[in-house]
Amino acid sequence: MAKGERLVSLDVMRGLTIAAMLVVNNPGSWSYVYAPLRHAPWNGLTPTDLIYPFFTFIMGVSMCFSLGKDGFAPTKAKILKTLRRSVLLFLTGFALHCFSRLCAGTFDWATLRIMGVLQGLAVSYLLAAVILLLSRGRHILWTSSLILVLYIITLQFGNGYELSASNIIAKVDRALLGEGHLYSMATEGGRLAFEPESLLSCLPRTVEVLLGMYVGRIVISGREKSDAVRDTLLFGAALAVISFFLRYLDPINKNIWSSTFTLATSGAAALVLALLLWTIDVKGKSSWCGFFKVFGTNPLFLYAVCWVLSVILGLQIGDTGYSVKSFIYTRCLLPWAGPYLTSLLSALLIMLLTWCVGLPLYKKKIFIKL
Repeated sequence: MAKGERLVSLDVMRGLTIAAMLVVNNPGSWSYVYAPLRHAPWNGLTPTDLIYPFFTFIMGVSMCFSLGKDGFAPTKAKILKTLRRSVLLFLTGFALHCFSRLCAGTFDWATLRIMGVLQGLAVSYLLAAVILLLSRGRHILWTSSLILVLYIITLQFGNGYELSASNIIAKVDRALLGEGHLYSMATEGGRLAFEPESLLSCLPRTVEVLLGMYVGRIVISGREKSDAVRDTLLFGAALAVISFFLRYLDPINKNIWSSTFTLATSGAAALVLALLLWTIDVKGKSSWCGFFKVFGTNPLFLYAVCWVLSVILGLQIGDTGYSVKSFIYTRCLLPWAGPYLTSLLSALLIMLLTWCVGLPLYKKKIFIKL
């Protein structure tokens, strides 16, 4: 791939991922969600579990363009850019949590969740950038392997595979963040303060970014695109196979972001990217991509827009007992569609409304970066 050439397949994959994320995050009712659109309760992997790691992986691929100039030399400009983006991502995620609680009338500093999707991305992006700049992009696979092995050892000896207060992940978060600032996860015995975007699991998420960066170097290596597709496909398949055999020691688990989860989802992401590279950038079949380019060129901004829209549309209107969301769900959709289909259609409407916000930005080539 030539330097400076736009990688359309990456924009499309990013757009697909964000569109899927908006759908699974905004069902009409959390009581009626199709199984593939739910997260695995503990061990296991569903299609929904792929979405967050896919975006993390894509972030790594993109780092080849933003930090890869001059051989990942740690220049002042790159360091400042990395710090600025990390802080902005973290603060945006935190502000969205504050906005939700304020609108719900339940804002309380003592129980405000600190971590979240954007916050986890911010920390992982910062750690990955530090590793890349200090190593100048060398020994990425060795560094990634070391982190994953150390993480497995930590979980093995820290009760890391059990959903309990004694889990090392929960202990670290309670010590550093405070129990009141953690996500409340449903368990068989009630609810438990357990953070799925934990501080400790930022380490394997960082590896997800690094593996994405490694694939990014394959893609922009300057060779023929068909060769890049082949190597990306082989790398993805290798990661998937390793995770399959390693899962007997280290179960695939999103909530703790286990090492096998990192390998399995990075492998899947590489395979999907290879397919899109072949379809779009090699074969030139891109007529179907326009919808997803809108999301792919302003992904995190539209994620934040959708969050705000969802909260506002969920506010009760006066004394009616209805919000816009609940009215559409109960009065417009539910009478002719079952509860599961209605819940899905409600999520699709929110996603399409967000797309309408992004469309004029895309047409005017306005790209708001977070």
